[in-house]
Amino acid sequence: MHECLHQRLNDISVTRALFRPEYHDGRSATVSVPWSFGSSRVREFSADRSFAAYHVYSHQTLLYLGMYATAEDQAEAATALENLVLAWARAAHFARALADGPILAELGPDGHRFVAWLSRAVDDLGEFRLPDGTALHDHAEEYTGPESAASND
Repeated sequence: MHECLHQRLNDISVTRALFRPEYHDGRSATVSVPWSFGSSRVREFSADRSFAAYHVYSHQTLLYLGMYATAEDQAEAATALENLVLAWARAAHFARALADGPILAELGPDGHRFVAWLSRAVDDLGEFRLPDGTALHDHAEEYTGPESAASND
């Protein structure tokens, strides 16, 4: 699913102005990504990579929500919930980063609309209530997780 989502975004970018006409990945504004697999290093993602990661994490949130809703036992439900929180928190991290700041200047008109659409979806998903009574939005800073996390973007 991860790679399919990247391919789909690439397909969309062929016919839509996701980035400004003069966009250059090497000179792009960046988003700090505070999770890194196997180290404490903070990475910087260009606008293109941030957009791609945001797209993947948003859709992974829906995948894990569906897995939770159809879990056949407690272990499966617990794994789905752990990954749901992680994917949503990472999507929310990119939502905040793309909501304002220098990264917005890198987007084209269709990119602005796509980010707004994803942001509404992530905000709405943030209202989902977990079994412990909290909502996903209460876990906005829980974007670190086990090394076998939802994605390595």
